[in-house]
Amino acid sequence: MQRFLLLPYVHDPIDLHMKSCGERVSVQLSNNQANHSRHNFTRKPNLENVTAAGHDMLRLVNRRILLSIVSDRQPISRAEIAKISGLNKATISTITTELLKDRCIIEKGSGRTTPIGGKPPTPLRLNAQRFGLFGVDIRADETIIALGDFNNRLIARLSFETGNDANSFLAKIGKEITKLRAKHDDFIEFAGIGISLPGLVDNHSGKFLISVVLPWRDVPVVQLVEKATGLSVVIDNSARCAALAEMWHSKAQYTHLRNLLYVSVRGCAVVPENANLPCVDSWSSSNRVIRRQRRLCARRPATLASASLV
Repeated sequence: MQRFLLLPYVHDPIDLHMKSCGERVSVQLSNNQANHSRHNFTRKPNLENVTAAGHDMLRLVNRRILLSIVSDRQPISRAEIAKISGLNKATISTITTELLKDRCIIEKGSGRTTPIGGKPPTPLRLNAQRFGLFGVDIRADETIIALGDFNNRLIARLSFETGNDANSFLAKIGKEITKLRAKHDDFIEFAGIGISLPGLVDNHSGKFLISVVLPWRDVPVVQLVEKATGLSVVIDNSARCAALAEMWHSKAQYTHLRNLLYVSVRGCAVVPENANLPCVDSWSSSNRVIRRQRRLCARRPATLASASLV
């Protein structure tokens, strides 16, 4: 399983669709709320400072539902979307007209007619060429850059050794992404870049804070890569990206999954329903396990195989 998402991570895989397709939703927050990390959305809301969801928010939610269904069930007719979503036909017609105009979806082919006859439905699909999406997986020894289309299909992939100097290495990533953009210029637009990092990240400030496997400290990754590429950038911890990629893109059926514990050799992440908890890489990584084994072996004569791992 790759530890990066081709679709840059926001709060769910459809948020970027919304932002890229021209959604502009106004959300009023106090100064204190605006400065909080995205992880704080799991806290109990302040009921003295809330406003009811307006038309724009309801429209955003409905568009998200429709795009999710098209992405998951394509090709799919408008009638099938209505059955699955519960949205009325007028709402579906309005949203699909907007998405067709934005070229986020396309009509392609023809469906089956009903037993009573009539005009066959026209299936809807995501327009794969609408957006190019970059995923960057920065590891201790290797970095992978991948380009995917709007259907999250892999278009291009390259890898090279990870550098110790953060500034020069991120500049190199910017140059490689620029080359890929020039080579794959058949996309209507490049929506953004998602970067997974092997350590603690501050999503609000866009900084990579610290890692037990990479000698970078307090690096403004988002600022540097956005400056180098001119594209929107989001970052997250590699274990959490891997967990979310497993939920969204794995062949396994996670349709009704409410909680997920992802464990790898390098770290782990917990993704409970409606929340994303930080990685515990600092105490469960392979380096941490090896150091613990050495301390145990130093205290008592024992083989690595017989030493306790917990």
